[in-house]
Amino acid sequence: MTTDNREKVTAVESTAAPKGISLFSYLGEGYWYIFGRLWPAWLGGLLLGLTNFAMFAYATVWFIYGGYNLAGSWLISFVGITPAVKLVNPWVNTAFVHDGAIILGAFISCLLASSFRIRMPRRKIRLAEGFVGGLLMGVGVMLAPGCNIGGLFSAIASLSLSGFVMLFALGGGAYSGVLIARWRLKREIRSGAVAMYERKASTQAPDHQPTRWRQPLIGLLVLLASLALFEIALSYDSELGIFLLFGLVFGFILQRAGFCFTASFRDMFTSGDGRLARGVIVAIGVAMLGFAILQGLGIRQPFVLPLGWHTLIGGYVFGLGMVIAGGCATGTLFRIGEGSVQLLFALPGGMLGAALFGVFLKAVGFERGPRIWLVDSLGWQGALFAALVFLAVWFLVVQWNEIRRRKIR
Repeated sequence: MTTDNREKVTAVESTAAPKGISLFSYLGEGYWYIFGRLWPAWLGGLLLGLTNFAMFAYATVWFIYGGYNLAGSWLISFVGITPAVKLVNPWVNTAFVHDGAIILGAFISCLLASSFRIRMPRRKIRLAEGFVGGLLMGVGVMLAPGCNIGGLFSAIASLSLSGFVMLFALGGGAYSGVLIARWRLKREIRSGAVAMYERKASTQAPDHQPTRWRQPLIGLLVLLASLALFEIALSYDSELGIFLLFGLVFGFILQRAGFCFTASFRDMFTSGDGRLARGVIVAIGVAMLGFAILQGLGIRQPFVLPLGWHTLIGGYVFGLGMVIAGGCATGTLFRIGEGSVQLLFALPGGMLGAALFGVFLKAVGFERGPRIWLVDSLGWQGALFAALVFLAVWFLVVQWNEIRRRKIR
């Protein structure tokens, strides 16, 4: 979700109920006050951090690409390629079900806001870009390893040194993606393929018409069906049901807050808007404190990923791919739930990229670097202090960049 779109999403203002207005109408105004606008990025970050903590308390940290890789492995197996991972039924696999539930949760949120529509890009070349960007993300996530969630969000929150390195690598790739996007736009303008200024589609809340309740009613039905699906999954396998529920919650929060990690990096290099970046910092900080409690008490083992040159290159490739595609691992999923066709092409790209590059890495016998946990080197107090200082410096850089961009404009 771009900065312009975030600024154009307006709320139906809440007012006291005038005389003669029914209670139903007044409650309706309150409903649109909540669902007629995007939630603040800091609130989205807070909720994502708490949900990641809850997921870790239950079983494991939040991760995404396990489901992508499994789906891609099934796809390449159909053409005779032996995948790098063991093939299991995806419909009873927690990672696959979790990823699908994110799409469903975002779809429900979008319907409740009466904002679902098929979002077809103006130029069909964007569909190819979505697929290519997805391929790059799949390659990057297998090399690093990890995406913007497992490799960055959850890794930093768990005090894995790889997560901090991943942040810079992914940021460098995102910056390269922005430079490519600027070059492409200038070329299209010169060739007359696009106008310099295009009218943007309205993203305002629906007006006061009876039709505005159609999608929320459908959303309510889909929500009820999802809860029934949760009960079925829970009865089959309790862990499968819980992962499905977490996926629904994550998808709902991501869509309601327009919480796109791609935009959090891209906006830093374009408009300078730091709201999403600050939201990411809040999410990591909240999850970090929760993870520290669980790991410090010995309830959960540290989540630590390998670190080496592969982290830098993999993170860079992933960051480049997410900007080209128009969405990261989570952004791809929740924006598909909003109706994005471009990200629908990025999804199989990510699946195939992960599965095929996984086969390549296995064939060459690739070995990753060591796993470095900051607590082993600095102790709990030192590691937490260093990590929180890092987040504070990141926050200050975001603030400085935002002020600097405003002065330039």
